[in-house]
Amino acid sequence: VFKGRVLYYQHKYNDALRCYEKAVNYDSKNEAGYSGKIQCCDKLIALDGKNADALDIKIDALIKLGKYGDAIEICDKAPEFGLKSAPIAWNWRGQLP
Repeated sequence: VFKGRVLYYQHKYNDALRCYEKAVNYDSKNEAGYSGKIQCCDKLIALDGKNADALDIKIDALIKLGKYGDAIEICDKAPEFGLKSAPIAWNWRGQLP
């Protein structure tokens, strides 16, 4: 998680995201890892509003943190992400309670 933070502050968001992925794979209850993933995804989406991978990763992290309302809000607010451009996001939307 700490390496992810350092990379995040160096604006190396993809590298930071990989570090946070490793952290949550090692400990699936690592809230700091999921929060870091969300931060990186926010930056990647801000840089490229059509980054479907970042959107999918962010939705997954929100679900893992139990923030279902936030995940649903993202799915509902992003109509530009259709089934063809972001199929995983649409899959998440169908799985949310």
